[in-house]
Amino acid sequence: MNKNIIYSGHRLVRDFAIATVFALVGVLSVSAQNAVRISEVQTRNVSGLMDESGNRSAWIEFNNVTAATTNVAGMFLTDDPNEPTKYPIRSGSVKTSVAPHQTFVLFLDGKADKGVFHSGLTLDPTKENTIYLYEGDGVNLVDQVTVPVMEADQSYAYIITDESANKGRFEVVNDATPDELNTYVHGNQNVENFKSQDPIGLVMTLIAMGVVFSGLVLLYFVFGSIGKRFNKRDEKAQNAAGSPVAKKAAPSPASSIAAGSGKGTPTPEGVQAAIAMALHDYQNSGLQAAIALALYETRTRNEQTGMINLRRDPSTSAWANKSLTLRRLPNF
Repeated sequence: MNKNIIYSGHRLVRDFAIATVFALVGVLSVSAQNAVRISEVQTRNVSGLMDESGNRSAWIEFNNVTAATTNVAGMFLTDDPNEPTKYPIRSGSVKTSVAPHQTFVLFLDGKADKGVFHSGLTLDPTKENTIYLYEGDGVNLVDQVTVPVMEADQSYAYIITDESANKGRFEVVNDATPDELNTYVHGNQNVENFKSQDPIGLVMTLIAMGVVFSGLVLLYFVFGSIGKRFNKRDEKAQNAAGSPVAKKAAPSPASSIAAGSGKGTPTPEGVQAAIAMALHDYQNSGLQAAIALALYETRTRNEQTGMINLRRDPSTSAWANKSLTLRRLPNF
């Protein structure tokens, strides 16, 4: 009885170990299957990527989408699912160990003997091509893609649309990016649609000009309203302070000299200067000297109008002095 119990226990442990091993193998197999993705294919390479010999041919790009290094050497490419091991990916380069979120490019030129970066698989650019990628066991399908007919230098790329979920879709793109990640490389889809609808940029030009002129008009009204506000404020300040006093007329040099302090009453110094100027300008002319003396006695300045008035001073006027009156005609 005890032997049966012991035997049953050993059998149970053995079965558990075998189940655990198979589970781990399955997990590793699934991880390997989901680690590598076909990320880009170009069937008609006219002016794009060249191999180490300077030749151009079709090529395929693989992307490691995991956080661990994955080796693609030993996997198989084929164009016939009935022959999954048709074209093996050769080893012999460190580049076949693809780092996390990095890529590996293989030339599909049918010249596998040229090295690690060449495959015996070839593509026909005039028709659709379906490519299969199998695990090293030749049983588990890792990825597959059907490549449509494309123009020269176009590529069929897997564009990641949701980076957090690692989801995307295949698209025909004009700018191939071999050995580079395709995440957002080809731009926003809305931008691409706009470019296709407005190839010469006329709509974009009109929109840009409309934005610029709208901004200028807005600035015109803004600064105009600010200027009006300041003008109104100045007018209110002037009204509050009363009517502005009219500016006084600037006196002429001669009147300034004669007026002296500018209060309308001639000063002796100013009169002497005026007489000296008159005598200097009209030497040996008693008439002009008498006129200058008369202006001294009668000249006044109207502060408001700036007019010069002559008035008679009955007390000190030289007109009443008999000695200064003309008794004979002057000699001219």
